[in-house]
Amino acid sequence: MHTKLHIKPHTESTLAPIKPVYPAVVIKLPKGIRLLPTRPNTPSPFGCTWSAGGRRKSQFFSTKERLETKLRELIEARKKGDIAILPTRSEIEEWRAFKAAAGAIPAMEILAQWRAGLVAAGKPVCDKTVTKAVDEYLARETKRKDNGNISADTLRQRTRKLTLFKEAFGFAMLDAVTAAEIEDWIDDLDHVDSASTFTDYVKKVRGLYTHFADIVPKSPADRVELRSDLSSHIKVYQVEDAAKVLLYVKEHRPELMVRVAMEIFVGIRFTTAALLQREHIKISDRRIDIPAALIKTRRGRNIDAMPAVFWEWATLGWDQPWDTLSKSEYMHRKSELFGPNASGITAIHNGFRHTFASMHVAKFNNPGLTATILCHRNQQMLHAVYLGKATKEQSDQYFGITPARVAQAAAGVRIKVRSL
Repeated sequence: MHTKLHIKPHTESTLAPIKPVYPAVVIKLPKGIRLLPTRPNTPSPFGCTWSAGGRRKSQFFSTKERLETKLRELIEARKKGDIAILPTRSEIEEWRAFKAAAGAIPAMEILAQWRAGLVAAGKPVCDKTVTKAVDEYLARETKRKDNGNISADTLRQRTRKLTLFKEAFGFAMLDAVTAAEIEDWIDDLDHVDSASTFTDYVKKVRGLYTHFADIVPKSPADRVELRSDLSSHIKVYQVEDAAKVLLYVKEHRPELMVRVAMEIFVGIRFTTAALLQREHIKISDRRIDIPAALIKTRRGRNIDAMPAVFWEWATLGWDQPWDTLSKSEYMHRKSELFGPNASGITAIHNGFRHTFASMHVAKFNNPGLTATILCHRNQQMLHAVYLGKATKEQSDQYFGITPARVAQAAAGVRIKVRSL
């Protein structure tokens, strides 16, 4: 007697695949160095991978700080050529197609002929990264100083500013940096607290591009407008605008609530807010501990004097998976908050931070407190830029945008001011 076996047909699992979570780091990684998915519940959860000696290597660490230390070492090794950059599959296929078309002609000969053709046609070829260009330019300026053509102080100023420029754009090709990126970079520097300082940065970068005019004839720095008044270039949101963004977050993007509230009501930089985790926010103590690695000044801060309205929003969004979003995921989803299909508001670069600073100074008339929350080194930036940007009435309304009153504020209705 034979027993029939009843075999159920194969069906695909309805369970959603587990999305890998990567460590949140503040270091921009070049090609050839990658983060590995975090391994929870292990002694060393944070890892990275790179290529050396023709082989792929990986290493995991017990803390993010140790991981970042290793990443910095790898970046330096890559600059020295000690780390191999393995081609991707598409790059290999492209190379094979090129070799098939080129036949026996050496690739370097084809490249030389191509470059010669561009030069003959009056089209320059940029073959330098920002790092290489800055290093060559400063080496030349050092020789000029030694020959008595420029002063030691002039060299020091150029070295300081262009080194910061290199840190921000080092791996980009010199002709790939845009005027908007240069302007945003200077605006985001804490110590740029006057129009003259802004202008001086622009002039230093212009000098770099002037030196390499043969390969970058159209300098992006030339398209950055010099300023006579720093304050006039700072834009802020209106109370109704901030409320509309918060209302959209509350109704459609609750996973962004904690970090967006940090930007709006604490003035934390978007690049820092995107990386803060649960362990950094002490709801019971009403304190935020920001590690030094997440602050541009590289000095850790413990902030415990922020407005009470922030804690209402943080508490409301606390159980959302906000800290599982990587920096890029947060930035992408945050960008979707703006426009006619979302909050209806037009995004302003660093708008939340500028708005907070303006409102907080107007509300409390205590630039020292505002500077502390913003992690500024001093109060000069506040006096030069934010003082007078908002009225006391506007600031009262701004810090009154609680979750319970956000719809009212978004509709432009005056809300009852609550004490902070």
